[in-house]
Amino acid sequence: MARAVMEGVAYSLLECIEVCNRLGLHADEYFASGGGTQSPLWLQIQADIYGAPLKVADVEQHACVGAAIAAGSGCGIYPNVEEGCRRAVRYRDECYCPDMRRHERYTNYYHIYRKASRETQPFLHALVSLEKSR
Repeated sequence: MARAVMEGVAYSLLECIEVCNRLGLHADEYFASGGGTQSPLWLQIQADIYGAPLKVADVEQHACVGAAIAAGSGCGIYPNVEEGCRRAVRYRDECYCPDMRRHERYTNYYHIYRKASRETQPFLHALVSLEKSR
């Protein structure tokens, strides 16, 4: 059950990656931070689903690093966000590389996930409406 939750969350993140791709924002690799970085299984699932290497941030909570970079860029410490990232973001030595056989299998499951998500949307809206009417 826990693995299914991890795969579902990674599929949801893949949907976000696809939106970024459609907007012209592409990445050859991704990085992970937070408590989930303590699980090698979770990190490998993500790399396999995304079909791209996944690096692990050297700090657990990267949101504060991002806020510091944005503030530093705003007040002139960094000339721009990109330079702030180059200077402030660090990674652990570990990198999770995708197993392309698993990626292909996950891609097939992802198409089913997307179809199921679209087809159940009316039911989810009905549940939300029912709950709002209570």
